[in-house]
Formats: sequence, C-alpha cells, structure tokens
Amino acid sequence: MKLDSILIVDTETTGIEPGRDRVVEIGAVLWSVEHTCTVSAWSELIRGEGNPAEAVNRIPAAALANGVELSTALATLQALAGRADVAVAHNAPFDRQFLGDDLGLTWLCSMDDLAWPRPTSGRSLATIALAHDVGIVSAHRALADCLILARLFERAAELGHDVRALLERGLQPRATYQALVSYADRELAKAAGFSWDGGAKRWTRRLAAEDVAGLPFKVTRIAP
Repeated sequence: MKLDSILIVDTETTGIEPGRDRVVEIGAVLWSVEHTCTVSAWSELIRGEGNPAEAVNRIPAAALANGVELSTALATLQALAGRADVAVAHNAPFDRQFLGDDLGLTWLCSMDDLAWPRPTSGRSLATIALAHDVGIVSAHRALADCLILARLFERAAELGHDVRALLERGLQPRATYQALVSYADRELAKAAGFSWDGGAKRWTRRLAAEDVAGLPFKVTRIAP
C-alpha cells in the first residue's frame, strides 16, 4: 500500500451512541509521510441544537447555530480523503462509527495499532503526547487533537523512527488478546496497553501476531 500521505481525523459528539447522539465538530489534518509535515488543517462545527457534552468538548451550544450541515462537512472531509492513503484517528472505531465508511480509506487507530517509540503509562492521546515531550495547549476539540497527533508523528521522526515503517506495521492484521495475568500483576497488562473489560473481567488488547512474543506475560487470543 502506498503511504505518502495520511488523513488524521477527529470528531466531537454529543455522546457515545451513534443512533442517539450526533456529531458537533469534525477536524482533519492532511499530513505528509514523505516530508513529515502538515499539508492542510481543517475543522468545522456542525449545525444543531444543544450540546449535552459541552463540559467535555467545550463547544458552546449556541455556537452550533453558526456551523454547517453535516453533509457539507462530510463533502469537505471526503475531498481531503481523496488526497490521502490512510485515515488515522485516536480510538478510530469511535470516529468511524459516526462518520461511516464513505471516506474510501483504510483506518488506523493510533491508540491500538501503532507502537509509539516511547513507553507510556496509558493510551490516551494526552498521555502518549506527554511521554514524547509533545506539549498540549488545548485538547478535546477536533482540530486540536488532530494537530497533537500530527506533532506526535513529527516527534517520532525526530527520535529517529521511520514513520512509514511505523504505519506499515500498524496496518498488519490484528486480533484481540486477553492478558493472562494475576491481580497482583495487573499493572504489567496496563503498562503493555491492555484495557480492563469490567463486564468480562479481563484485560484485553488488539495486537499483531508479531507483537505477542515481546510481551512479559502470556496471552490468549479471544477474537479475530
């Protein structure tokens, strides 16, 4: 697969249920893998009434009256996607479920699919950014988060890592694994990027097969 440019995407929504909640902002950064720099940055508020998540995304509900229709914003996003080879988002399944599959791009999740140069204590964008000395001026706005992720890719290059190789590795087939750790060793799973599934009472993470061998504990594959 050609990997000359990627489209970094983020959405802000009124909640987490696509059938009930809606998009209030879309942001995107067209980023050049070849030149390790931002080519274009764009965001748009989506017209609507009310923003129950205002405390999280800090978008005043009244400001949404100045936004555009979702179809208009999606058309702009699709035009940017036409210039990219892959879509990248932090927690990509969340953004993808609100945006659909109309971009015509393979999606990469920067939270689950990418092996960032430095170890981190968590998988949030802010945690990964700070571990790589990437400052955060603002967060939880669509474009701000896209720009943080773009800067992370630039930082990876500065640390001597091949960003194209990082992305190619992230595109390898993945499966969901459960960490076979005791309660006493739960921090090992957390440090390795596994998330606690309270309902099933287990630590899980999606991994490429070649990444399993490097873990300091045993795992079992539980889903494709």
